[in-house]
Amino acid sequence: MKFVLTLYLCSIITGQCNSHFTVGFEFDDHYECATTGYELAARTIEKIDRNTVNEGRLAVKFYCQEVDLNIIIPPKKPGKPT
Repeated sequence: MKFVLTLYLCSIITGQCNSHFTVGFEFDDHYECATTGYELAARTIEKIDRNTVNEGRLAVKFYCQEVDLNIIIPPKKPGKPT
């Protein structure tokens, strides 16, 4: 099993998480995913203007989703002959 990391930018005032993004690579275990999540959460807040963070009471939460990369996806069916 692998893990993918999704980060959410949330307002503590409204309780809403309006934007999110998934990191474009898989992690070998939950530990690796979680520690990267904390690092990216801190970097994300640092990139936002301080006043915007304070006014919106913004915070980043993240989720490490376990995925099974052994799922077999069937090939596309050939088109109809003409």
